[in-house]
Amino acid sequence: MKFTHLIKKILILFLLSFLFIPVTFGNEDISVDFFYGITCPHCKKVDPLIEELKPLYPEIIFNEYEVYSNHDNSTKLNIYFDKYDVPSNQRGVPAVFISDQYFIGDTPIIDNLENKIKVLMKYNQFLKRLFRILLYLNQ
Repeated sequence: MKFTHLIKKILILFLLSFLFIPVTFGNEDISVDFFYGITCPHCKKVDPLIEELKPLYPEIIFNEYEVYSNHDNSTKLNIYFDKYDVPSNQRGVPAVFISDQYFIGDTPIIDNLENKIKVLMKYNQFLKRLFRILLYLNQ
């Protein structure tokens, strides 16, 4: 009996140390930060995708920042560029930042954003299941 309890605790500690996952275990909000210019033709191509994804993924937080006429948003974009180590020759709009990844330009955003959302949602679901298992084993 004590041996089984010890094995469970060791397993829990092992899984936690191996995964390096946050304490929230999948309850992290997923946000999409979309930077665009009001007159940017490439940004206008991404707008319909963003609008299409919002109702499909209501649990995702979509933040939109217009950078041509809003200095604060432009500053925020530069902070994101620095944070994500975006090379200076790739900086521009449209730009999307999601989790640990960014997409710049209409084609990369259109081709990759929804798949990235799906991957992150599956990962969050996995973490939630893992957390339930760990709670069960800890009983």
